[in-house]
This record gives sequence, C-alpha cells and structure tokens, in this order.
Amino acid sequence: MMDNGYIKIINSYNGKTGKSVDIVFKVHVQTGATRSKLDGLYPITHPTSRSGTPLTSHSPQYSEAIKIALNARPVEDKANKACIALFAKELDIPKSNLTIEAGGKSRFKTLQAKGVSSIMLAKLLKKLS
Repeated sequence: MMDNGYIKIINSYNGKTGKSVDIVFKVHVQTGATRSKLDGLYPITHPTSRSGTPLTSHSPQYSEAIKIALNARPVEDKANKACIALFAKELDIPKSNLTIEAGGKSRFKTLQAKGVSSIMLAKLLKKLS
C-alpha cells in the first residue's frame, strides 16, 4: 500500500476501467480565493509536550496535506461542497464517491475517495510534485 505522507491507499482492486484504488488524504483549505484550485502541499507540524504527547488534534500519520484554494466561503457547507467538487473533478470520479471523514468545520479535513483510477491518481501526484 502507498503512503507518501499525504495520500494513503486503503484498498486496491480491478475496476471497470482498469486498476482502481480507494484513498484517504489530508487537505488544508483556504477559502475566499478568486478561483478554486490545487495549491501544492502544506507541511503539518505536530507539536508535542515535554513528555512527547501530541498537542494537536491533527493525525500524526500525515506529514503533509494537499493545500487547496476555494472560491467558496465556509458558510452553510459551501466550502465543503466546493472541496468535494474540486477533488471529484481532479480525480474524475462522481461527487458521491468522495466523503469528508473528519474536519467538516475545520481548515484541515480528511477525505476519502473511492474508485479512483490509478491513472488519475498518478496525474494528481504529478500535479502536486
């Protein structure tokens, strides 16, 4: 299974259009942009106490998040819907295949995408590198 610090493959199988994967990934959202777009990677730091206990609610298994800019504001779930729409377009999957697993009211979100073709995942990774 792939784990590059910001995308984790949780399932791999042969789908209708070839090899497909289910992925989980961390996203950092900036709202109020002029247009919605991928905006690179955002480093996640994990502050700890003197005893080494994490002081943040962000999942320590991620070292980076996919940074996105959204033209929607975070009111009435508009930013979450824009986030889903952006990744549905980027991954060429239906919006119904994407869910926000955590962070619905936060800048940091954990998303799950089902049925992503290996080709589209490779294109996403290339855009982010």
